[in-house]
Amino acid sequence: MQTQLGLRVLTFKEGDVFVAQAIERDICVQANDFDTLKKRFECVVMLELEKSHGRQDDTPLSGIDAAPQEYFDLWMSLENDHPIDRFKLPELAVEMASAA
Repeated sequence: MQTQLGLRVLTFKEGDVFVAQAIERDICVQANDFDTLKKRFECVVMLELEKSHGRQDDTPLSGIDAAPQEYFDLWMSLENDHPIDRFKLPELAVEMASAA
């Protein structure tokens, strides 16, 4: 039986590009605008999910380590009333928040 994984994602602007950095798994994408960023993130996660199905561990996205601690710390520093975009992908519940 597969487990549903919760995935928190920080978004921020770095220079001229937008960045999405997952926390529980070190998955990062960049784009020139936020809509493309979200689509790219979903696409990369779906491809990684597909790859993880061939591994012995049945956990979604197994084999991908967590992001560095600084991203966990940044997530925890966000205000409680900070807007969080929640959406579902197969096997994943995603929470996306802007760290800008």
